[in-house]
Amino acid sequence: NERHPDDFIALSYHNGDVMTLALDYPSAVGGFPNAWIDRIINADPYFGTSDTAFGIEADWKKCQQSIAPADVEATATLNDEQTQVAVSADFTFAVSDDKSHYQVEYILVHDSLHGAGAKWAQVNYYSNYPTTDPNLKYFNTAGGRIPNYYFNDVVIASSRQSAQGGRYRSLPQIVKEAEPVSDTFSFNLNKVVNDSGDELIQDVTQLRVAVLLIDKKTGAIANACQTKVTLPTSILTPEAATSSTQVEAVYDLNGRLRTSLRQGMNIVRDAQGRTRVVNVR
Repeated sequence: NERHPDDFIALSYHNGDVMTLALDYPSAVGGFPNAWIDRIINADPYFGTSDTAFGIEADWKKCQQSIAPADVEATATLNDEQTQVAVSADFTFAVSDDKSHYQVEYILVHDSLHGAGAKWAQVNYYSNYPTTDPNLKYFNTAGGRIPNYYFNDVVIASSRQSAQGGRYRSLPQIVKEAEPVSDTFSFNLNKVVNDSGDELIQDVTQLRVAVLLIDKKTGAIANACQTKVTLPTSILTPEAATSSTQVEAVYDLNGRLRTSLRQGMNIVRDAQGRTRVVNVR
């Protein structure tokens, strides 16, 4: 993520903790930690297939040499009731061959998940590993379980779940070169739960959606994109915004707590725990 922020999409599937879903993993997993790149290369998430320091990057760059058959773009919007995330995706194919063997998966991702207790502790496979690599320094010196950890890239829902539709979505066949194909999908946030039925969403400002274009013949991810979930926006005058009795907390667009509403864009949480963007003019 740090080295390739515009080209790399991380999707983290959990096991044996509160972020575990009632959902089959998209690729075979024999043990943890485990990583798949484009659902083609199976590797250690740090050492990669070469068992060298940060070897995973070389594996990822190898996949990047492939030319994608289509461009993928998407938008995702949260409704006013904060019960649905509507996703709109466009797929523009570069060549006019058969498109019918492509499918789509929509994935809802949560960043900055956090909690207390053993079920929120991160099992640390790299504890006391004999290396001086700076990328592993934090984990190398931490214990076998890391408490108070903040989890990014967490998959909390997929269009493959029965609660969300239960299938990959097929694209219609098109015949014209560079003609876009559109598709839509909606996540029901009331059904975003872990395998114990507990709600997973902590902060709607930390939600994003990944859209995967999948080759049915190989199971490989042919291309993908990700987009932040856009919050509902209210446009208020300074007087109306300041006089609101529903405001419980105010943040800037980077999630930093503010002491009050300011002119411009504010993220506001009301007394019911709902979050929206307020544009104060």
